[in-house]
Amino acid sequence: MELPRLSGSGGLAAAVSAALESGAASRTLLVFDFDRTLTNGISRPGDEIVKVVRGGEATVAALRRAHDAGAGLFIVTARRPARLSVEQIFASLDNAQAALSPFFPRGDCAEFRFNDIPMARGGSVYASGYEKAAALAHIVSAQKRAGLRVFFFDDSVVNSYVVATSAAQHMAGGALAPAVAELTSYWWDSYAEEMGPGPTMGPSPLGTADSNYPDHLRHMLRAYGVTAAERDA
Repeated sequence: MELPRLSGSGGLAAAVSAALESGAASRTLLVFDFDRTLTNGISRPGDEIVKVVRGGEATVAALRRAHDAGAGLFIVTARRPARLSVEQIFASLDNAQAALSPFFPRGDCAEFRFNDIPMARGGSVYASGYEKAAALAHIVSAQKRAGLRVFFFDDSVVNSYVVATSAAQHMAGGALAPAVAELTSYWWDSYAEEMGPGPTMGPSPLGTADSNYPDHLRHMLRAYGVTAAERDA
């Protein structure tokens, strides 16, 4: 199994544009992690766009194009599945990440269980802990139609790999079985932006669930095309 890895600050914008060009926007769902995927780490209101949104204006323009074309845009954060987590994302969209706000409709926040997995939702914003594949299945279930093209984006290789390999089991059986015609789970690797010439992101935290290059993740990295030599460089 080989999965798609994005690299560089323009990675997400290019992938979103390619998704829009490859099929009907009306059947396209774009699902994004928030921290360090849509955002560029810690930022403050008034910072220039490249510090506030990962990929800067290119990302904003791609999301605007997708929104205007009629694609569905969603946020699924690994923050704990509680109303407070969703409200924290809303607060970011009202302040530092205001440039992203128009693309993610909001709604009343509620905590609920889906397939006995706890999560929280407010409009197009979900908090599911690390059960992102289940949140994606809930998003699909709410569409109530078949032939969907689903594209997932995360800066964590673990989250991207788990969505790629386990989303199908959350959608198995019933009306969800034929709902997804295509599922692509992108890992947006931040290494080049952290360590390359002219870094545009701060380093990923080491020793946490967001670390992408520890030994026990070798099989996931291989799936996304990272060679042993590249990993050990």
